Amino acid sequence: MKKLLFFLMLLAYSATTLAQCNELFISEYIEADDNFRNRAIELFNPTANPIDLDTDDYRLLLYSNGSSTYGQNINLTGVIAPYDTFVICRDDADQVVLDVADQFTNSIAHNGDDTYELRKNGATGAIIDVFGQVGFDPGSQWSNSTCGTRNNTLTRNANVLEGDTNSSDTFELTEWTCQGADNFTFLGNHTGDCIPSTSGITILCPADITQPATAGLCETIVNFSDATAVDLEDGVALTTTLETNLPSGSTFPVGNTLVSFSATDSDGNTETCSFTITVVDEEFPIAVCQDVTVALSSQGTGVLAPSDLDAGSTDNCSGFDLSVDPSTFTCADVGEVTVMLSITDVGGNVATCSATVTIIDDIAPVVNCIGVPSGLEVFVNEFHYDNAGADVNEFIEIAGPAGTDLTDWAIWKYNGSNGHVTGGGEWLLQDAGAEVVIDDEGNGFGALVFFVDSIQNGAPDGFILIDASGNILQFLSYEGSFTALNGPAEGMTSTDIGVVEGGLPTGSSLQLSGTGSFYTDFTWNDPLPESPGSLNAGQTLEVPVVLPPYEIVLGSDGTASIPVATFISSIEEGCGYTLSNGEGDVTATLAAPLVGGNGNFGNMFDINALNEITINSFDIHGDAGLTFDVQVYAKSGTHVGSENTPGDWTLIDTAFGIVSNGDDATTPLNLMLDYVVPAGETHAFFVSPIGEGMNYHNGTALGTVVSSDDNMELLEGSAKANDFTGTTFAPRVFEGNVIYAVIAENPTMFTFDC
Repeated sequence: MKKLLFFLMLLAYSATTLAQCNELFISEYIEADDNFRNRAIELFNPTANPIDLDTDDYRLLLYSNGSSTYGQNINLTGVIAPYDTFVICRDDADQVVLDVADQFTNSIAHNGDDTYELRKNGATGAIIDVFGQVGFDPGSQWSNSTCGTRNNTLTRNANVLEGDTNSSDTFELTEWTCQGADNFTFLGNHTGDCIPSTSGITILCPADITQPATAGLCETIVNFSDATAVDLEDGVALTTTLETNLPSGSTFPVGNTLVSFSATDSDGNTETCSFTITVVDEEFPIAVCQDVTVALSSQGTGVLAPSDLDAGSTDNCSGFDLSVDPSTFTCADVGEVTVMLSITDVGGNVATCSATVTIIDDIAPVVNCIGVPSGLEVFVNEFHYDNAGADVNEFIEIAGPAGTDLTDWAIWKYNGSNGHVTGGGEWLLQDAGAEVVIDDEGNGFGALVFFVDSIQNGAPDGFILIDASGNILQFLSYEGSFTALNGPAEGMTSTDIGVVEGGLPTGSSLQLSGTGSFYTDFTWNDPLPESPGSLNAGQTLEVPVVLPPYEIVLGSDGTASIPVATFISSIEEGCGYTLSNGEGDVTATLAAPLVGGNGNFGNMFDINALNEITINSFDIHGDAGLTFDVQVYAKSGTHVGSENTPGDWTLIDTAFGIVSNGDDATTPLNLMLDYVVPAGETHAFFVSPIGEGMNYHNGTALGTVVSSDDNMELLEGSAKANDFTGTTFAPRVFEGNVIYAVIAENPTMFTFDC
């Protein structure tokens, strides 16, 4: 009876296997580590008959980067013997690949995110297997928690008996095992359960198992039954042995775990089988964002690293990928930009959060004027801060006119993560180099090298160059910009040079190139072979050309107006600029006499703008011995008719803790109201202490001009309680000063006269 059961089990197993092992499928995929030549695809014939690739017109179609249309159509040719493999590779592959190859074509040109279809009866025939998913781009690769298709070798699991005939469903790597980059060991030799046993043993493993991870963990407990085996020669059941480490009831990690069993007969013959346990991470990560500020470089660009936005995101599985969109910014983005941080865990679950990124342009333009050239003539010309492995021979090179004595000049290093001085503070150049007087390497210019230990590796970091008089000549940074919070550069923002070293082998550096006389004439470059102590390759320093003075001819009225742009030779600015003569807004004060005789309440009054003005603050006439808060309201149009209506007014600022200077003296409120009154308009103001404390006097008629100048008129107004209630007393006259600014008459011109 037992033998009958064994044979029934054997017949059922054999029938199932024969029904599935009936068509060609993809058995190995190689995308070698950054070596485009060594890409290969292996096919396996799981049947007992040879397969003629030409007769049935088998094709291998390549879909690139998520395309729905194939870009390569490989016409397969040849015959695959039963249970044998067929390897397709490029004709320029390494010999170890060529030795097992059956067909050569340079159309084998896949990357980790591409898809292959194996079809029968031409390019439009039946799909018999798919590697990937047609019409979907996974990013850089197809992957799960343990395996990825970029720079890797993948072999089909032994228990896979047939191909995937659906090219549009989600591509899972559960049928595949990653063998590592540049691994050609398995190429041309596939081991699978379709191959008949020659030992007389038939062994059957459980089907593949897929379970979700336990909530909050990156693992779960999995139970499974043992494999069963039959010795066909003796007609008896065989004991199976677990060959892998984790028995049933163990905790299995997220990803694929191969479980193998073996059985040995009385003659010592052994057969094995295996199945895959897949633990799936279905739990979403928790994304936590923080608002950040990005300062644009001198080229008007900025980059945001995903880690800058992350404020402690978590996941049940350790390790996740961060991405941010958008991640690059230009001058057009100055201000607040909403960005999205995406957290992708090992199971492909994605969580997002949004944050506000403030884009700032805090680098002033560099302006070069005509006439006698000027600029920074002694400057940092080259430096090295990061190489592969432990950093060695870090240095900073200074270039300038020959004969310049750098005694008592100094370098201060800064840590960009906290804005603080690092590395012991000041490095005097005479302590970091053998020479301190710049040599003449041609044209009267040269360079000196100073070996400065422990220059930090960025993201960002920087340093300042200070001359012997203590003047900060340069505050340079790399891998971003930052503001110094202590030391000589406290409060200053660094200038990002815009290039990085990135841990290359020793012997390279960041350096300037170009032709000119001053720092702004040159450009920082990506890493180049270092030349410490010598002017850089691709760099020419030359004596500046002095142009003759610009001649101005006065007109018949004894004046001349010349556009500002006439005097500019060049401007370096990443985000655009406006030229002016430097006069800009002119600050002015309009005084109202201190007469006194009345007081306690606040003053409402009108101002007529003869030219456009910006009201910035007021000085008031306060009572002696008082400390109070003063509110300033404003509205468009006259105050008359709005004395009892607070909704007509806008509170534009409050001066807190004002200590009165007493009678017969003004008391400044020291505000920055920045309130613009266009030319020709009337606006009203209500300057009122919270409580009592202001002096004013009785007027003659509401709206009478109290004081005026070329830009504005101050009119007699009213007195009113701070809460807009009670009696309105009028006319009353404000006493003190109106502090305002007016735009220069013609800021884009220079005017000259006799």
